[in-house]
Amino acid sequence: MKSIKKFFLNTVFILLAGAALASAQNAPDPAFENTEPGIMMQDLGSLWVQNQNGVMIWATNVKRGERLEIYLSDQVDAFGNLLEDKKTAWRVSNGESAKNDFVRVRYNNTDYWAISNRVCKAFKTGKISKACAVYRSLDLSDVRINSLAAGTLVCIGESFPVTAKINLTEVTFFDAPSYSTVTAYVLSEKVAEDQ
Repeated sequence: MKSIKKFFLNTVFILLAGAALASAQNAPDPAFENTEPGIMMQDLGSLWVQNQNGVMIWATNVKRGERLEIYLSDQVDAFGNLLEDKKTAWRVSNGESAKNDFVRVRYNNTDYWAISNRVCKAFKTGKISKACAVYRSLDLSDVRINSLAAGTLVCIGESFPVTAKINLTEVTFFDAPSYSTVTAYVLSEKVAEDQ
């Protein structure tokens, strides 16, 4: 009888602890009040939750272009801008583990972590309107790293005049071969901002 009672109490405790953890995952973290708009750049990009041992466990996938909020830390860059809340942690997926840099995100009113080079802060987004060359710098003679197809999702940065008739726009896109986001420049006329 004592073992049944002990088993029942342990089961109830485990269920309540699990419910509390799930509830905490859904509640906004009051320590992280500052966020900026972001976007998932990878198709079927993974979102993760952290277990009690600090290991990231896969939670769900989201489509490329899904909007999310990226939490900011109290750290600033050289220009005084708040940096993303980042963490290096082990992740486990399909029985394999690897170490990655994660940023804290909020998606559909739930807090997650995303691999940092799969998301982008995105005040402006758009698509490449016509296939175009990609430049590593604002120098038109700089070697092109590749080209972007029409319809490629981009986060749009600043535009810069390079000559009297040519402007380059900074864009961030997901580069499938490197499995990472890349920031580079394209001809401004090839970028169509989302409305």
